[in-house]
Amino acid sequence: MSDLALGLQFIVTGMIIVFITLTIMSVSMWIIGLLLKEKKKETKKGIKKLEGFNENEIIALTLAICQYGNEKEEIELRFESVSNWKIQGRIESLGRKQ
Repeated sequence: MSDLALGLQFIVTGMIIVFITLTIMSVSMWIIGLLLKEKKKETKKGIKKLEGFNENEIIALTLAICQYGNEKEEIELRFESVSNWKIQGRIESLGRKQ
């Protein structure tokens, strides 16, 4: 078998494998999209159950849930000092714009 024929065989085989893989991926993403749409519909049905509450009760429930979430999460903000080369780069870029 010549090198040219072998090369063409590898190209065709590779392209077939790529297109089969892309087809499988697109079909699986489509199916997952359909499943997620069904879950969203179920979630919206749960929100309609809150219609029995007045506005003040819904606000109180929302605040209680937020407060509970804030107590469970420990948020730590870390700030790092900017190095000299970053400061110099910013100064130079601002000088170019003027």
